[in-house]
Amino acid sequence: MTAFTNGRCAATIAALGMLGCVASCLDASPVDYTAAADAGSRDGAGEASKAESCRACMLAPEQPGPGCAAAIAPCVDDEKCWAIVECTLTTGCLEYGSLNPRVECGIPCVEQVGITSFNDPSVLRSIAIQECTLAACRSACVVE
Repeated sequence: MTAFTNGRCAATIAALGMLGCVASCLDASPVDYTAAADAGSRDGAGEASKAESCRACMLAPEQPGPGCAAAIAPCVDDEKCWAIVECTLTTGCLEYGSLNPRVECGIPCVEQVGITSFNDPSVLRSIAIQECTLAACRSACVVE
């Protein structure tokens, strides 16, 4: 085996281990959900403005901030990732204040693009965006 092959094997094993850690944190069991937009938290005009303010924050650079441009960058060229982000934004999933309800709400968005595993790179990229919007863009995205 060459050094290149050994290095690739080590990188692959490390990546699989990291994916396993992320996947083990998610509960992928079937759930019934109601998107935050359906929860009666505000009127229809508020829904559009919250989604737009969240989108604007997500696309903004971290400096001067707030923004999630670094988390968004790998997703923009990934058609499935971008479709998941757009779907979770428009269905109100990003309005939840913690990761697990967002993931549960976003399951139909993931299924809609044909993904069947939480280990899919598109899902992992979209989760990085979820985490950023819970921190840097919380006030723009979350209904509290």
